[in-house]
Amino acid sequence: MSEQGKLNRIDAEKKLIHYVAESQNIFNEIHGNKILISSLSRLKNLLVNNIVGIGREKAFQKILY
Repeated sequence: MSEQGKLNRIDAEKKLIHYVAESQNIFNEIHGNKILISSLSRLKNLLVNNIVGIGREKAFQKILY
């Protein structure tokens, strides 16, 4: 590969990285509150509505008693 080809490739990669970072920032600005709400909802489901944990606990109680 020629020196000019390498420079073009490096420049294209830098532009791509910049574009991806910019797109991610825009997405986070638009949907940041939804990301926070969904994370809190998952935490609530884990702590409050832990159906799997409740099911296991009852299953083990039936085995032990």
